[in-house]
Amino acid sequence: MCLKPQMPRVMPVEMQYLGATLLAPDNPYRLVGEQLYERYQEADFADLYPDEGQPALSPVDLAFVGVAVNIRQVARWMAGIRPQ
Repeated sequence: MCLKPQMPRVMPVEMQYLGATLLAPDNPYRLVGEQLYERYQEADFADLYPDEGQPALSPVDLAFVGVAVNIRQVARWMAGIRPQ
């Protein structure tokens, strides 16, 4: 897998609106979206990938998927729900 860095992306306006409408101001998902999403760019991770090969998934997107999964697991743990 190789990384062909794309231009930094801004969060789509529709997604910003949904987040502001559906999520409380102190919601961790909202924090991630509003404050962290645009801070990280694929070019920051380019040195971790070889120059040749099939295109890789965006490391930024993969990192945020990992964050979302962990936020959910912590919320379940705090609610006393056993991990699956």
